[in-house]
Amino acid sequence: MINRINLRPNFDPGLLLCLLLTLFLVLPLAQNQGLPMGAETKLHFQQLAETHGGFSDGGLTYLLAEFIQRLLGLGAFDALRALLILCFALCSGGMYLFCKRRCGRLGALIAGLVYVYSPTLMYDTPYARGAYSELLALALFPLLLWRVDDLRDKAKPASFLLVCLLQAALLHTRLTTALTLTGITLSWLLFETLIQQFNREASQMRAHSSVLAGLAMLLGILVSATVWLPTAQASATPPPKLSGSFLTLEDLLSKPPLQDAGAINGLRELPNLGLAQWGLAGLGALAALALFIGGYRTRHPNAFLGTAFFAGLALILITLMQLGAPSRLLGPSAACLAIVASMNGLWLGRLNSRYQSIAVAILVAAPIVTVIPLLYVPGWQTSLETAVEPDALFLIAVGDISALVSAASMLLALAISWRLRNWQLTPRPYWTTPALPRTSVVGILLGGAIALLSLLITFREGIAWISSPPGQALSAQVQHKVSLDGNVQLLGYDLNADVLRPGDRFVFKAYWYALKQPTDDYSSFLRLSAAGAPLVQAHNSHPGNAPWGPDGYIVDQYELRLPADLPAGDYDLVIGLIVCELLPLDKCAADESSENSAATVGSAVITTIRVESP
Repeated sequence: MINRINLRPNFDPGLLLCLLLTLFLVLPLAQNQGLPMGAETKLHFQQLAETHGGFSDGGLTYLLAEFIQRLLGLGAFDALRALLILCFALCSGGMYLFCKRRCGRLGALIAGLVYVYSPTLMYDTPYARGAYSELLALALFPLLLWRVDDLRDKAKPASFLLVCLLQAALLHTRLTTALTLTGITLSWLLFETLIQQFNREASQMRAHSSVLAGLAMLLGILVSATVWLPTAQASATPPPKLSGSFLTLEDLLSKPPLQDAGAINGLRELPNLGLAQWGLAGLGALAALALFIGGYRTRHPNAFLGTAFFAGLALILITLMQLGAPSRLLGPSAACLAIVASMNGLWLGRLNSRYQSIAVAILVAAPIVTVIPLLYVPGWQTSLETAVEPDALFLIAVGDISALVSAASMLLALAISWRLRNWQLTPRPYWTTPALPRTSVVGILLGGAIALLSLLITFREGIAWISSPPGQALSAQVQHKVSLDGNVQLLGYDLNADVLRPGDRFVFKAYWYALKQPTDDYSSFLRLSAAGAPLVQAHNSHPGNAPWGPDGYIVDQYELRLPADLPAGDYDLVIGLIVCELLPLDKCAADESSENSAATVGSAVITTIRVESP
């Protein structure tokens, strides 16, 4: 006879500590009104305004924000701010719940902090890009992993329906991100199912439980057919760019830059995974490998197997981004690194109690302390000057076929759940996780105190950020002032190298300043040329889209890939401004093909670049 199993949720102090340590992310929202000027912020505000009239005109992101707006009586901006806080809590809490079953409470807490304090989640997605739908997708992802993992050995009606609904909710966020995360979840489920069949005794899991979890996800996909089926039929969503935005290990491994309050052209994207994230994931992977070789048996039979999958997937995603895959894979990569970092809880639990508290404090404080500069978010000035009018572009027409598929799938999910009501459960030892030992709790509290003290000491101008006065760019590596038309000046520049080889990547960042608002829309160009020789390499950018003016400078970044057959020698680096009379800015170029449609405002030789033979 099977004993009655208590599945009621209990108070979890580890989850509470994880959520409390997430509160540092509220600092930018508490210091400022409104929202920062991200790339998509106004778009989301407009969609929320359209949704305000009824719940049928927006995705889950706007429905959730609308619910918050009505429940708390907030304005649209404040509702989106509350949505950000909710997403941060779901990121850390969801990752904690997923990893707790596999690595214990301490490892789960570390994973939650590593995930939510990843620069791509705490800064790039919510602020620099203002991609709230994508942030919500990344927040729901660990919750889906948690419930799928739970359904595999607790086949109960509520668990089945919850996986189905979470999968459907995920697809009601940003569709491209949701499809990527769905593919990752299914791949993880398939990987563990196939591998565990070769070692059934150790896995303690039956294949049909995993098939049931996969079926719940499939029904969740079909339930959300009203979202993806019309999109697929109308081809409304363009495919993501697979080239043109190359990331390097230098980008992904770099430390967070100091923000400059003197820059006025908004926030720049930060393609970075975080130093602590790399370090703790690497340490967790090494610890898992050492424990596995040493014969250590985890409470969850698939703890090492899942770690191997997510570690390998992180390497694959990072490699794809270097080959030109979309940088939007940074979010899934951050999730993979966090899951691998959870393995640190295993070796910390075996550490001598004399050193355990100190080690725990260091690992808890590291993800927070290393991103303190990113808690300062400049450009907090998003506003709408005119009333928002509904736009049919954002309204999704639900066809009869998609609605029928969705309804039929929901009925099928309910029927399967009803059949599961008598499913017999075999108790597993990892269903109950040991409480945090006192030394670990002391270490967690000490780590939080270290993070708070570091914030109080370093979160100030000159340490966490700088503020350039008008007419200066203190963040420029090279201070080099050049006037191009008597009004627009180049204040300085950054470059990644002045000695290159053929095929190398050359990155140049220009700092522009205008004494007054120009009357024309400028486009800029960067040329690498030899004296008396034709143009060797060129790249055009468009600072004219930015708010030129005397209040501060704007930043313009160029990336060149030197030709593999470029002869060795010294080349002049020429920068200048042009005005396109007949072409839009995104078609304007500084070459012979646009000579008749672009007028050069001014140009100057900035420096000399040496190209050496390989």
